Order: sequence, then structure tokens, then C-alpha cells
Amino acid sequence: MNSSKLKFLVFMAMCLAVISLCGWMGSGLDGFIDAPTQISPGADDIVLTGKDSLEFRWRGAQGARSGHYEFKLYKSYQTTAENLILKEDYQSGIFSAKLPVNLFEKGQVYTWSLREILIDGQRSDYAYSSFKVIEK
Repeated sequence: MNSSKLKFLVFMAMCLAVISLCGWMGSGLDGFIDAPTQISPGADDIVLTGKDSLEFRWRGAQGARSGHYEFKLYKSYQTTAENLILKEDYQSGIFSAKLPVNLFEKGQVYTWSLREILIDGQRSDYAYSSFKVIEK
């Protein structure tokens, strides 16, 4: 094999290695999906006196790639199956949910979690926020 042919084969092998490495590195970045942003309620003391509902608001992170949001409400700081009191799915384009006040008890802490499910099935990290109902 002459030297120019050998140099060409080495060059091509290096190009393939770089392309392969870029694809591997890029897949890790593409696989990271930001959680949606919870707007309210945040880490607040909530007063429900005179209200018929409590509104939960959020902002999506994925735009047109979003399929729906998975919303969960827990009666505690702990997000375990035993403490789960509500699980709902909301279609993309919906950024709030009003829940009736009869779900909540005075003096109780609640945690809500939210994650975005993309149209291709990928899932974001969860976003969490807790609040306490101080008056009802």
C-alpha cells in the first residue's frame, strides 16, 4: 500500500472517529429535558378563606415538542404513593389547573409535582413545590 493511500485511510478513520464521538456527546445533551417551571403556589402559606378553588400555574420548557403534563398532588412533603391524593394529565398548551378547596385541609402541607411528557415519549425531570394551608 502506498503512503498516500495509507494517509487517506488514516484520515478517513480519524474523521469517522470524530463524527462518532460528536454523535455520542450530542446524544447526552439531547437526552436532557428541563423540567417545567412551577409558578404558583410556591413555598407559601395559603389562605383559602372565601375561595372555591386553588389555581396551580406553570410554564412549559419544551414548546412545540410538548405532548402533555403529568400533575400530582401529595398530602405531605413526602412524594410517596401513600400520600398521593390526585394525579391528572393536562394537554400541552394548558398551563394551569384549578382544584376545589375541599381537597385541602387547614394546617396541612401539600406538595405538587409536575413533569412534561414530550410527543416522542421522552420525560422531563420532575419539578416540586410545597405549600401549607393556614386558613380555610
